[in-house]
Amino acid sequence: MASLPEEAQVEIEIYETLVAQFGIVDDTTVRLEIVWPRPEELSELLAPLGRVPFLREGKLTYLEAADGRLFIIPEGLEEELRVVPLSAAERRAYPNCGSEYELAQEDPEEYLIPMLGALPAAQEYAERLLRTHRPDFDAHPVAVRANWLIETIKRVNAVGDAMDALAIYLLYTIPGKKRATSALRNPKRDVWAAIYRDVYEASDEQIRSILELPPLSPVRRDPNRLSPAERADLKKDDPTVRSAVKRGREILERAYGVEGWREKAARMNATWEALHGPE
Repeated sequence: MASLPEEAQVEIEIYETLVAQFGIVDDTTVRLEIVWPRPEELSELLAPLGRVPFLREGKLTYLEAADGRLFIIPEGLEEELRVVPLSAAERRAYPNCGSEYELAQEDPEEYLIPMLGALPAAQEYAERLLRTHRPDFDAHPVAVRANWLIETIKRVNAVGDAMDALAIYLLYTIPGKKRATSALRNPKRDVWAAIYRDVYEASDEQIRSILELPPLSPVRRDPNRLSPAERADLKKDDPTVRSAVKRGREILERAYGVEGWREKAARMNATWEALHGPE
């Protein structure tokens, strides 16, 4: 089973409210990036592109602040801001705001920008590109500019993906092989599988169905010759799902620590069960 190289860095953010309360596990609620190690020589060769602020944020949308400023934000963050209620102190300080979203519009420096990570740098880079090639960029309505920025960021990310693919190939390829052998094939899917197992206590069969994994290989032994207990175990045991969960949990534990992920998963599980009951 492929494993995550020790040198790889994991960057992940989970929007707990959406995962724990609403059962949403996708690109909008789980943001994952694995930064593969690159030798210094490769970094020097790719230095001109290495200064570009690449981003791995999943689906993006925008927020227009009360003062007219435009912010590109993850869809998952927008959804969380809209459902999280204000605290009593926030309601007193901002009586005209009814949600965290409106609070972020009113005071983005305090309630939005700290949650955006690398997005402001990526947005600034995209704005520079667009203003250079489209001098009329600022004359367009906010929705048009936001879509332009999002599409530009996507294309800059495609350059970053190509760089990562090149770096991984050069680091992990072996003679006679066309593809690199070390990197995980689908780390995002593995992380989702681990979340379904650790947060929702989903079964192998449920995880396989939700993630649309390939069908199980035919059983070599004749099922008719197995005992009822063996047939039951055979149905429950899914090596593909089990391996995906293990790989995903390894990534989560790399990001949060073993105890850190265990506590985080238990906290989300408690919220989920309090709202929906045991699955």
